[in-house]
Amino acid sequence: KMVKLYSELEDYYSKLFENHFIAKEGFYLKFKSKDYEGTVTKGDGKPLLEFKFDHKHEINDIKIKKSFTLRSSGEHTIDGKADISKVIDKSTLTHSINFNSATHDFDALLSFHNKSIKKMYSRWDFHYFKGGEWTFTPNVSRQLCKKIAIGWDFTFNGAKNELTSMNLALMFRPNKWVRAVLARNIAGSINKNTDWLRTGLVTFKSRSKLDKNTKIGFDYIYNLETKAAALELGLKTHPAEGFMVKSRINSGGDAEVAAKLKIADKWHLLVATAFNAGEVTGKQQPHIGVGLEGKLD
Repeated sequence: KMVKLYSELEDYYSKLFENHFIAKEGFYLKFKSKDYEGTVTKGDGKPLLEFKFDHKHEINDIKIKKSFTLRSSGEHTIDGKADISKVIDKSTLTHSINFNSATHDFDALLSFHNKSIKKMYSRWDFHYFKGGEWTFTPNVSRQLCKKIAIGWDFTFNGAKNELTSMNLALMFRPNKWVRAVLARNIAGSINKNTDWLRTGLVTFKSRSKLDKNTKIGFDYIYNLETKAAALELGLKTHPAEGFMVKSRINSGGDAEVAAKLKIADKWHLLVATAFNAGEVTGKQQPHIGVGLEGKLD
């Protein structure tokens, strides 16, 4: 799909560089079922547990889905989604409530999604934080032509009465093998004194399929204020059925290789190792992670 909001772009492009790279977690276990899923990781020397439960029901022909996520860290989440298309054409309401049972902090996000306009997607977010601070974020994406779309959002902080972030993205899909996005990002106080040419980031990200089994990724980030640049390269390939290999390396020398092997009907073994390619051989302290991922039904 060409029409994506900026936050959705971030999720899509991060998958290549994040999923399955478990070396620094040490141990990883993830299991799924129809209505629930759980994750166990080692974290900073101690196990971190996460359990998610889904529940679906209908009220007056409105389909509702709720998700409850409990974590051993004390940070818990309640998500909800309601299809209100019968009231407002092609519209959805979602909410996400986060609370910490240890610190008693909480925040709540309410979003209205609409796709009633052809080749356009909008989402309107209202975010409330403990203490009374709140933000409002309009998100809009529009397809300009068959191969190009644009996405834009900004955040207004009601307590500070100012803009605190802005993202503008130009999405390209020249063919079915290549996707790319050129984005301009600004975070922090935005006002009449903002130097637009020397503030924020310029990013370029691309994902390309070399063939049906191999994908490569390229991320470039340039900081206009510090003149510093960062680069990350990634590769994902399936050399054989039931076997996947991923690798990534950034301009700082940090590298990681991960493999996923099917060991049973619904279970996979994950193995990953991370190291810094710039360190002298013999002084390396590589991280090694092992995990399991599977379904229970």
